[in-house]
Amino acid sequence: MITAITFVTGFTATIFTPLVVALIAAFGWRGALWALAALQMIPAVTAWWQFRGGVQPLALTAARTDGALLRTMRRPAFWGLALCFAAHGFIAVGLGAHLVPLLREEGLTETSVILLVSLHGPLQVAARAILFFAGGRASMRLVGLGSILLLPVAMLWLAMAPPAFLWLVPFIFAWAVADGLLTIVRAAGTAEILGREGYGAVTGAISLIGVLPRTAGPVTLALVWQAQGGYGAVPWLLAGVAALGAASFLLAVRDRG
Repeated sequence: MITAITFVTGFTATIFTPLVVALIAAFGWRGALWALAALQMIPAVTAWWQFRGGVQPLALTAARTDGALLRTMRRPAFWGLALCFAAHGFIAVGLGAHLVPLLREEGLTETSVILLVSLHGPLQVAARAILFFAGGRASMRLVGLGSILLLPVAMLWLAMAPPAFLWLVPFIFAWAVADGLLTIVRAAGTAEILGREGYGAVTGAISLIGVLPRTAGPVTLALVWQAQGGYGAVPWLLAGVAALGAASFLLAVRDRG
């Protein structure tokens, strides 16, 4: 079910990258932001309409939930997953914000830049489709391990590949597959590795730990760009963060509770 839901969201970059380019060309960057803000009102109003009657209380008591969370937080697997997903969030949000200017700085044509960024979505969906058809036969431990190991490979490829469209396609492929599958692992893998007891509280705590890295990603990369006078050091930084994420996931899967 989780994989099926994420099929649609995988096309976000494919749809919105050329859309934003078109909006900026037509209305300027300020006008584009106003248009996107108006568009964002659609899910906001939809969410308000869905929950206007209030949220029903959960059957599980707060005491039992807190107890399950505290027990889980004592396990190395919890902190391994939290650090892994925090590293992934740092890369996903940071690189998502900076990839277009990074590729432009490499000297690629505007068409090549937009096409490379737009490929991310379909490749994400293709990876999720394979996982969807694999169904219960797929171990989230193995899927997560393969995905998180693919992430530093993608960042190192970005750092070392010649600035040409065909040379950068493997980077987009590796990053998109890792990015797409780790979104599934974040939900389903957490349950497989940590168990389902107090699942909502546990996943909420893991998400809370990842808020600061996700928020800091774009700002950190901007500061590196400013300090270095370019994006040359950014892929190497991201590769290091990805390696930290891979080591953290290995810690999680080695903990059998």
